[in-house]
Amino acid sequence: MNVRSSKGYRFASYLWHRLVPRSLRQQFWAAYYQIRGEYYGQSEYQKIRFRGVTYVDGRDRYRSYRQLFPSAPVGKTLLDAGACYGYYPLMAIHEGARFCRAVERNADSVAKMREVSKALAISTLDIVQADIVDYSTSDCFDIVLCLNVLHHLETIHRVQLVLETLYEATREKMVLIVASPRDLTQPYVYDDVLTEGKRLIRLSQCTLFRSTASSTCR
Repeated sequence: MNVRSSKGYRFASYLWHRLVPRSLRQQFWAAYYQIRGEYYGQSEYQKIRFRGVTYVDGRDRYRSYRQLFPSAPVGKTLLDAGACYGYYPLMAIHEGARFCRAVERNADSVAKMREVSKALAISTLDIVQADIVDYSTSDCFDIVLCLNVLHHLETIHRVQLVLETLYEATREKMVLIVASPRDLTQPYVYDDVLTEGKRLIRLSQCTLFRSTASSTCR
């Protein structure tokens, strides 16, 4: 049973929004996420562990990985935009991906990714230190990942630049994971039916992004 669909949850949510001022709700959620992160030791975004060795101790992303890759990406090429420590491309290579590229702007994360790649003697991972807004490539990839990155880009124009670039580099599928806002009082909407032939992504209640890129990878 989905807890959010229960009568008790809906009644509690109604009281929460009716009786607690919005400013206090925002303060509560900010404190909640800070405490939750400290409790679970989530200062590190990805746990990197291979062959019995833990290179980065953080959040275990295996369940998320398996949702993205229900079957092993054997023989595939992968681009991970905003790769952090490189968990997804490292796992993809571990499961038989032919080649992966990880783009990450943080120098410390890139250094750790290179350290792990060297320790595992991986030669099929290309690590690029760059801001994905400035990143461009003429290469094509079977799978392109952009996971929990867009909310860092600040403006819809920067988001559009990134999505156009990534779409142009995509041969089979592009996967986006967009973080939900911490202010859970904000409404959200989605499109049940999209017009055939249109690639539409709703980023907020008021903003609808339409991809105009013409990918040469297909």
